[in-house]
Amino acid sequence: MDIKPNKYSAGKIMKFSQICFCIVLGLASFVFFSFSILSNAVYINDHGTVKVNLTNSNNPMGILAQNSITLNDSDVIEYRLGNTIGNNEIDITRSFPIYIEVDGKTIVHNTIGGTVEDALNALNITLGENDRLNCDIERQVSAMERIVITRVDYRTYENEVVIPKEIVTKKSSLIRTGTTRVINEGANGLERQVYKQTLENGKVIDTELVTTNVVKPAIEELQLHGDGSSISTLDYSDEFPLDENGIPIKYEKVLRNQRATGYSAGTGAWGASGVRCQAGTVAVRNADIPYGSKLYIRTPDGKFIYGYSVANDTGTALMDYIIDVDLYYETYDESKWNSVRWVDIYILETGDNKYHKPRTPISVYK
Repeated sequence: MDIKPNKYSAGKIMKFSQICFCIVLGLASFVFFSFSILSNAVYINDHGTVKVNLTNSNNPMGILAQNSITLNDSDVIEYRLGNTIGNNEIDITRSFPIYIEVDGKTIVHNTIGGTVEDALNALNITLGENDRLNCDIERQVSAMERIVITRVDYRTYENEVVIPKEIVTKKSSLIRTGTTRVINEGANGLERQVYKQTLENGKVIDTELVTTNVVKPAIEELQLHGDGSSISTLDYSDEFPLDENGIPIKYEKVLRNQRATGYSAGTGAWGASGVRCQAGTVAVRNADIPYGSKLYIRTPDGKFIYGYSVANDTGTALMDYIIDVDLYYETYDESKWNSVRWVDIYILETGDNKYHKPRTPISVYK
């Protein structure tokens, strides 16, 4: 029996074979493609340490997480895709801390670098006109560096200070020994002072007196202190010394129990003889005691001593024989306190009774 081949069955077998080949070829391509993807190499450069990672991920954060690599908030990563498969790179720039001391606190700032000014700007820290840094603001920062900002400020203030009055004491026998009387009361003054302060971080480190202004000057107080001293400012002791009892050793004559009063004519006054008045010049009857006569005047008991004197003036009461001598005082109060005293007048040397040019110094009689 002859068997004839089935042409239809052979065709089906051929077509099935082609389909199987395509399937196998597709699977092979898929396997090859998957292997290529899974074989993608990423080089991770972490602060100088390089690590190779095979992954099919293009997410750098995911790749780092797969490798248990953590980042700080200030760390910086750079993901670079290569031109060929397996040539991708992740570069990690690690931040480092620097410390900034400012306004009473220490701020920890993480940075990957830059200048001191960059760090301050990142923290919104501004420097005042007078503030001071412990380093150059343009310098590059380094790890663990400590930057110190000193806040510097200046302020001025005024202070009023009392200027104490100066007390001048005049020794005299015009008042009782051991007592004091005020001739001119005087008064304290007032001075306004302006100070400039330098502050660092709110604390005063320096205070400087800038200006002073006398608002009210002090007025000198003059006090009279009783101690038995001579009132006159003249001294003829070299020529006419005194003995142990305070009596002139030599003199021409003495006028005893003479009525003495006091007067004052202010600064710059001069007597009838033309000689300037001062403590030590006296007014007399120039017919009895000529101008220019050198005298020594005291009470008999020595409790009041006017002292060495010179006759340079006269007056109505003298010419009318109401008083015998008028003693000159530098202040009106002293002349009042003299009242009337009974004195001995020792005429040491009789004057020439000449009239002198006004304002002639008293030294003409020395």
